[in-house]
Amino acid sequence: MRPIILQASLFWPIHYLTAVAHAAFGEETPAALAWRGAAASPPVGGTLGAVARACRALADRAPEAVHSARVYFAHNRIRMRYARFRARRLKIGSGTMESGCKQIGLQRLKIAGARWARRARAKVAKARAAFLSGDWPQLSPSFPLPQAA
Repeated sequence: MRPIILQASLFWPIHYLTAVAHAAFGEETPAALAWRGAAASPPVGGTLGAVARACRALADRAPEAVHSARVYFAHNRIRMRYARFRARRLKIGSGTMESGCKQIGLQRLKIAGARWARRARAKVAKARAAFLSGDWPQLSPSFPLPQAA
């Protein structure tokens, strides 16, 4: 069975960095855009330490936005190892994750007239993920998938 890799969508780090830039320099000003561009490159290709230092440098100018960003980065640092994810050729954009959610859950759970209890939804989502990832035979050897005719 493959390991589960949790990752934060790239949208959220950019969202928090944009909030810091706007609070410190004004919305969509050249200075805000330049700072965000420079601050956003480390989470994508390097370390979060550089992002934390860049945010900390603006703490006097935008204390609330910097605090929110630093809390987000601290709570999600494990899921934001983008350089490692890219080295493993994993997708880091939100579109891939949204598509996965649609493939795993919505297509199966939104069948006309279907109503699902919370526990049943979770079981169906796990089964669908195992099927789509090719892990079904290892997870459920006593329930083999039917063979195509």
